[in-house]
Amino acid sequence: MVGLFFYIFLRKKILMKTSNRKYKVKTVNHRIPPKKALCVINNSKVINQELKPYLSEQEMIKKISKDIFLTNSDTILLEKFLKKNSYFRFSIYVKLMKNIDKVTILDVIETYKLDSFIRNQLHYFVNQIEIFWKKSLSDNMCVSYEETSIFPKNQCYLDKNIYSDLKWAEDIIGHFNSFFYSNQSPTFKHHHIKKNHCLPIWALFEEITFGSLTTFINQLNTEYYNNWVMSCYDNPKYKKAIRSWANVIRAYRNKIAHHSRIYAFKVTDAPTIIKNDSKSYFPENNLKETQKLYLYGGLYVIKHLLIYEDSMTQTLWNKFLIDLEKKIDKIPSLEKSNYGFPENWRNKLKIMIV
Repeated sequence: MVGLFFYIFLRKKILMKTSNRKYKVKTVNHRIPPKKALCVINNSKVINQELKPYLSEQEMIKKISKDIFLTNSDTILLEKFLKKNSYFRFSIYVKLMKNIDKVTILDVIETYKLDSFIRNQLHYFVNQIEIFWKKSLSDNMCVSYEETSIFPKNQCYLDKNIYSDLKWAEDIIGHFNSFFYSNQSPTFKHHHIKKNHCLPIWALFEEITFGSLTTFINQLNTEYYNNWVMSCYDNPKYKKAIRSWANVIRAYRNKIAHHSRIYAFKVTDAPTIIKNDSKSYFPENNLKETQKLYLYGGLYVIKHLLIYEDSMTQTLWNKFLIDLEKKIDKIPSLEKSNYGFPENWRNKLKIMIV
């Protein structure tokens, strides 16, 4: 019994010693933000919140048949489709297309598949843009940043003076710090172990999300922002546009990543249209503000960024537009206005390869 008490006493002493140790964490000149409170999903039964019930495949088909007339062959087609695809995702297309005259379930399924084709194709082009921006921005910052006694060129992102707003500077630096210490990538582990927790901008940019990159771009001060834009795109008009274009690319990057709907999707931040482009790309001026929010506005942005890419990428872009037009023409009930397309849209978006 005495031995047991001695063991418990000794164990408590060891635990107290261990818990009292102080570990020095290097914060690389910026703060670690406080942890956010954990949110818990409510139990619907406890709070009497009604949720939509689970539907079997037959119940799903019955519900769809109330909106769109189904033949026997349509029902068989729909059964096969729903075995592989989410009803929750697909039902939005039914809702958007059910009032179109003579619409068939095949039209709805093909529109759903068309969105998948668009996402897969845009994935390549958006990735090209993301990789180039991360590389060019880290290069340009290191070249244009004047090294101080506190911050070296390769850690210029830690200097609050490169940002346009102090509050944003603190938030961005804090986010980078938190991301560096929470992410378990081999790159970050290497810099923790071998580089004493110091991280250069190019290694940081390789790991951050496109959303974080967009925020960094949007909050850079005018001098660094303009230097970067002009180093990438030899067109002064792009300086006013790139920030809004980055937000559009970000929206479609998220759509691609989450396999989300493109049909009838509108971005919240409208892309800036270069002044001289308005008449040629948006001939019906009364529709301009709407059309640029849809896919057409997104393709306008991507085209203008790919103009500065190599001829192989531009050829792939033009082929994508041809294939897209063919697929759209095969769906009789598809409303092109839900992609924002004007007449002759493919020729407007085609890149003239020199």
